[in-house]
Amino acid sequence: MNRGVAVIRFALLGLVGGVLPVSAHELEVTWERDATSNYASATILLAHGLGGPHALVAEVDASHLFGRFFDEEGETHVSSPGGAVMLGYRLEIGGARLTLASGCEARRTWERPRGGLATRDDEFGVTGMLEAVLDLGGFAALDADATASEIDHYRWAGADLIRRLLSMGPLAVSAGPEVAYEESFESRSTQWGAMLVLESLGSGQALELRAGATRMSNPDGSVERPPYLGAGLSKEW
Repeated sequence: MNRGVAVIRFALLGLVGGVLPVSAHELEVTWERDATSNYASATILLAHGLGGPHALVAEVDASHLFGRFFDEEGETHVSSPGGAVMLGYRLEIGGARLTLASGCEARRTWERPRGGLATRDDEFGVTGMLEAVLDLGGFAALDADATASEIDHYRWAGADLIRRLLSMGPLAVSAGPEVAYEESFESRSTQWGAMLVLESLGSGQALELRAGATRMSNPDGSVERPPYLGAGLSKEW
């Protein structure tokens, strides 16, 4: 990762986690795989209450995209680690929560064509996110997210509607549909699938399992329809 971004990360965590009292922590680790690529990420969000429903938030993300693609020259392997640091605002009223944040992102991408020389591309740009969560009376929840980055003109938006199916002591089981749209210089894709959530009640811990189908449109006009699988671990405290 860009050294400057690493310095900002530690400074930001020191400011929000040390100088300012932190009223909430959120940690999420995710992984997703389709036919040609894997994507893994880790996110930590710290919130500092400003009084009433308002809070200042700081978010640090680390991610790694790795896989391969095919073009007229053959197969190329890609490895793209990156990170982002963002500051933002949160409004929480009853069962509704809205979070907005923006900051900077750095990414280093290696492309290694079979039989050719590897190339490296270091990129730095502005990024932002929006998250809206609505608790529908304790039995269901609607979650909508969007992310935009200056790097590669990347855009992503998704939503899921999760309904609680049963509770077994400290364990709750929920499930529901999800949909997402992703766009960059290279391609556009739409995903639709289902989620299964296993939640430890009272501890703020949850395991998410996801699966579905993708429709990907490539620059050459071709269309791919690979399935996808995903998993995530989260904790709030």
